[in-house]
Amino acid sequence: MTCPTFVRSGLGVLVLALLSATPAIACPARSPAGDRHRVLALEDEWIGSHDRAALERILADDFRHPVSTGDVLTKRQHIDWMVAHPTPNRHPRFGALEVRLYGDTALAAGSVEVRNDSGKILSRNLFTDVFVYRGCRWQAVSAQETAIPAANGRPQP
Repeated sequence: MTCPTFVRSGLGVLVLALLSATPAIACPARSPAGDRHRVLALEDEWIGSHDRAALERILADDFRHPVSTGDVLTKRQHIDWMVAHPTPNRHPRFGALEVRLYGDTALAAGSVEVRNDSGKILSRNLFTDVFVYRGCRWQAVSAQETAIPAANGRPQP
């Protein structure tokens, strides 16, 4: 069997030599504290975000988000909905947030309360977000929320 002309030529040999000599791109060094910090930073950026570019970066292509209507949103559907429904008078903040690491998987869980401009609590939710480390970065692959019902017009503690 003969080699293709390109491989036999000097240019082909040079290209093959360069490709075989090019080192694979290495991911930055990781530590549990650094991983936890990166996931917390993503959560801080994600909460209440309506910015398409930020959401594109935070959410993995295979992201899924079950919602209370019984639908499961894809990354595209989640981003499109968030961008189309800005909430300038709603201010979400974490009531609690914990990140647990399991190798290349992280679970971020806690609570979020949403207040209006006058400080009135509009809603409270418990949530769990799942992040996976791949391609040298953390991205969310799943999000799930559970509403905390109000009692007598007041959110449960």
